[in-house]
Amino acid sequence: MPVFVLLASPLLLITLIYLYFETQHLLGSDEDKLPPLDFSPLSKLIIRDDNSSSVSLECFGDKKGYIKESLEMSEEIYQASVKKRRALVKDRPEIIDPWKSHVYPKYPYDYFLATFSCPFTSQRVGKLGDGGKWVCGMELLEKKSSCVMYSFGIAREVSFEREMLERTNCELVGYDASVEKIPVSVSQTYSERVTFYKLWGGDEVSETTTTVGGAMRHNGHSKIDVLKVDIEGSEFKMLRQMIDEFGDELPFTQLLLEIHMKDFVQLYAFMDMLERAGLRPVRNELNISPLVQGYRHSALSEYSFLNVKRLC
Repeated sequence: MPVFVLLASPLLLITLIYLYFETQHLLGSDEDKLPPLDFSPLSKLIIRDDNSSSVSLECFGDKKGYIKESLEMSEEIYQASVKKRRALVKDRPEIIDPWKSHVYPKYPYDYFLATFSCPFTSQRVGKLGDGGKWVCGMELLEKKSSCVMYSFGIAREVSFEREMLERTNCELVGYDASVEKIPVSVSQTYSERVTFYKLWGGDEVSETTTTVGGAMRHNGHSKIDVLKVDIEGSEFKMLRQMIDEFGDELPFTQLLLEIHMKDFVQLYAFMDMLERAGLRPVRNELNISPLVQGYRHSALSEYSFLNVKRLC
């Protein structure tokens, strides 16, 4: 037998043993119990009777129950995807490193696919590429006589806000401490429907920051139709505080969010928190700007969430 084969065989054997135990460590055994899916049935979340505080579908004129049926089917599909994720992660996100070549899925956001379907049209609003957002039920917003949109993180990219103002009767309340004012294409053209504050979005109300609840109280709003958040990593503490404050009655219909991930453990806990609060991802879109700039990976992704506890 050639000498190199004798020398390579022990190394090959050690490599195979390592990969086997590494795979078992990541995936767990078949006997491991999965953490329970403790979501309430969707029908309890969205259908209201005289003795319930859940949201009704009457505002959609859903007399034949088509929307209800679509939503319940989407929830079944979504819970199935959550079960697959938990079977893979085993509630041990600290052992998952999606960047490693032998781990599958290889990309962090593949664990959190938008498998819940918007029961209306999904339309991309704003410019192509970074800046545009996916909106669920844009045709409904266009028919409303009035609506409220909050935008945390604006800077100078306002193509989304501008198109929303063009196509709807929404009032825009914007927050961003990095600029003195919203670009004139929005602030002057739609001045009667635009309010801007030079404040950061965060987890406390202070001279420089505000929370979702604090902003709503200041502006006298009880509900937000569209909440857009793009605040360069501060979304984690801001939305955690919002859920702590509002609990199971989040004050918006849909959330358009860019996530700036630091690590998988943070992302896993964050997405788990959002879905337990009743948010379901109907669209996700990887932001490839870092890849175009020469980075190996992108930790940025756009998500559109529907609040199934407050659909209208």
